[in-house]
Amino acid sequence: MQHITRREFTRKSTLLGAGLAASNLIACHGNRSVRNDELSASIPIPIQIVIDDVGWWSGEDGNERQQPYRTGINRNHVPADYQAIVDLGIKLGVRPQAATILCEWDRENILRDVPTITWMREQWDNSKWVGPWLDEAADIIRNNQNHYELTLHGVGHEYWHDENMTRAEWADSSGQMRPLDQVELHLDCFEKLLDQNQLGSFPTSFVPTAFLHGFGLTGDHQISMAEVLKKRGVDYINTPFNNMLNAEGAQFGLFGIDSEVITVDRGEDLLDWDVLAENQVEC
Repeated sequence: MQHITRREFTRKSTLLGAGLAASNLIACHGNRSVRNDELSASIPIPIQIVIDDVGWWSGEDGNERQQPYRTGINRNHVPADYQAIVDLGIKLGVRPQAATILCEWDRENILRDVPTITWMREQWDNSKWVGPWLDEAADIIRNNQNHYELTLHGVGHEYWHDENMTRAEWADSSGQMRPLDQVELHLDCFEKLLDQNQLGSFPTSFVPTAFLHGFGLTGDHQISMAEVLKKRGVDYINTPFNNMLNAEGAQFGLFGIDSEVITVDRGEDLLDWDVLAENQVEC
């Protein structure tokens, strides 16, 4: 499958929209010429804003110490970071998707019961990150649903087998889904952490951690990741198709339907995940 950048996707979408509009005019007016003042075009914003790895309170990228890949920012995160997403949504008139990691929202250390979720395994202790900032950020999220969409990303972002961190939480490095019982346990924990923090119902959209995902059945599984998610109410997945297992199965090139879940190619990001303070981006 040919890889397409986000910029090229936007350009082709615009051309497609213009072509459909022209076809409509021909159908309505036959061969009669249409004056310029009779023709108008409205091009909607074609790109969904997705912000990955929202939810960490630590900004440290810990992958060199068998901890998760985090944002890499040189400070801890604060409630104002959540307000910034809301402000962006308000200014653009959209509802940005905040692809969320929730392990550092664990007020009751429930993640001790699922050792594959965190680097501390059975000794998980999140007391360092339990404080008033949880309530402040949760309040921002709850009160701004029109400009903030909490999206399922993960609980601990990676997957720990014994004491070794492997990428990633929902699928291995080839895109094959993790053991089904573990996937279900991780999803259960995500929902429990939502409830702990009164963050609302289970998300309807999903962004795979590390963009490791398989379209349709993978390995020996009799059920796809999309079908597992569909049972939880998820109806939309976005991930780059260039490293998605079975990407050729996506029926419509830039998107496919997997167990009734729309799976969209988000294309190639213009900046690397850890680039900060980039002032100019070619459009």
